[in-house]
Amino acid sequence: MDIGFAHQELNQLHDAMKSYLDAMDIFRQIFGDDHMSVADCLSRVGDIHYIAGEPDDAMDAYSDALKIIRVLHKTGESEPLDIASLLNKVGKIGYERDDMEVAVSSFSQASNLCAALDHNEKRPLLEEHNDNEGSTKSNSLNEVYAEALGWMGRIHVDRSQYEQALYVFNEALRVLKSVPGASTTSLQERIANVHFRRGDLDVAMKAFESARRGKEKELGKGHPAVALTLVSIANIHEQRRNYQKAIDLLLRALKIQKEESTATDAESYINLAAILNNIGNIHTRQGEFSFAMSAYTDALELKEKCVGRHPQARREVALTLVCIGNVHERKEHFEDAMQLYEEARGIQEEILGDNHVEYAATINNIGVVLGKLNQYEDAMECYIKVLCIYRDALGSDHPDVAFTLCNIAEIHRMWNDYSEALNAFSEAKRIQEISLGKESVALADTYQYIGVTYQEMGDMERAISMLRKSLEIYRAAGLDGQDDKIKSVLAKLSQIDYSFETQVQHAMSWAGLIGDAKCSGDVFATFESLATSMFVPEFMQPCLPTISETIGEKSK
Repeated sequence: MDIGFAHQELNQLHDAMKSYLDAMDIFRQIFGDDHMSVADCLSRVGDIHYIAGEPDDAMDAYSDALKIIRVLHKTGESEPLDIASLLNKVGKIGYERDDMEVAVSSFSQASNLCAALDHNEKRPLLEEHNDNEGSTKSNSLNEVYAEALGWMGRIHVDRSQYEQALYVFNEALRVLKSVPGASTTSLQERIANVHFRRGDLDVAMKAFESARRGKEKELGKGHPAVALTLVSIANIHEQRRNYQKAIDLLLRALKIQKEESTATDAESYINLAAILNNIGNIHTRQGEFSFAMSAYTDALELKEKCVGRHPQARREVALTLVCIGNVHERKEHFEDAMQLYEEARGIQEEILGDNHVEYAATINNIGVVLGKLNQYEDAMECYIKVLCIYRDALGSDHPDVAFTLCNIAEIHRMWNDYSEALNAFSEAKRIQEISLGKESVALADTYQYIGVTYQEMGDMERAISMLRKSLEIYRAAGLDGQDDKIKSVLAKLSQIDYSFETQVQHAMSWAGLIGDAKCSGDVFATFESLATSMFVPEFMQPCLPTISETIGEKSK
């Protein structure tokens, strides 16, 4: 056993496996099949299979070990803690295989066992023990308990159950802090990620920066774990549209990851490719398609090198194919986009199944392209399929369900089926208010869609109300006048709302004035030209001098 562990520490997996199997044969000859030493060997065999990217074989080994330990527990020959540790391993594989039934069941059993064990001993998890054996046992208990809670928190995050996730993560953090020398930065980072997903960017930034400092102190500034935190911080800057700052952080993370990557380490290649993917995403958002394609192509090459060496490699390949397809879609190269989406869909269907959320997201992209090609019936078929998958996998009140309902509503709007469109938009709005809050940008988008629908129906009063609500949320979220969403809603308002305020705001936005400290003569001339020729109806032309005076005051 010890020889096998030494080989494992040196990443000599073949030799480690042979040592564990030889040891297991000896233990079986001496003690029989149902002995703790045999179960321990099986658990270690499972570890080797898992490290080697063989999750099915790992699951078989863990399950066999778990059966033995459960039998031994009935006779008092094994500890509940041994069962909980194995349940965490089984749950982790279930999670990574997207078998949430196995994952939830395993992590729940593990956490309940730990909680019950502590309760039966009538001492709090945070209590320190004077005897070394008791202290070691308590530390192990707390570590296993915190691990189970941490995984449960991740499942809550995946389901957009952010309040539950925060509660569980904070409980895991409380438990882990009782273990001397245990690192809490990973849990702190997961808590930060919850705040990021909820749109609490200031709180998330503070937490990620704290995690970064902790990792740099524990591991050094050049450690790959620091690079992953830099990526998370970059994501916040991307959300705030601080694109250059985000790129700078990603390049810093890329440099760290490159220095640590080796040709034999598939995990480091996957992490390196993920950073390149993020860089490509930012370039895509900015319309810098050549830079985006360069980053995506490099990421794809790295991921393809990992196929057969990393359990998630093909899944990662599919995700990058979707990103490249998105660039082609943005460039209106719809045939190329569709080809890439179909290739990704085929991979996802094979390895994940046709009820997986990543498969559904790719089907959604295919539906978007079909819609742009005016193939509305085929697009609707895609969206209905996506909706069913999301509802089954994520629940009826998930933001992705709302997003899909908006796509369905848009098809109904294109068909002039306004009643069905409004029903779908209203349901999407309800979900977004519950899951994202009443100040989310996604909710503002939906208000804008509803406003356009009312406009096409000729109900201008409701259209103006919805569009103004959209504008209000966009501004509260920090979007400035040069943001495409602000420009879009102002353009729509200018067509139906002839109020002085709306016309000024619209013209200022397009003239580049909002957010600027000063108004140059050239920009003012642009405003006057735009306002006169495009945005102000004829009966408002006499107002232009007053508008000009207002602009002048704003620019001082």
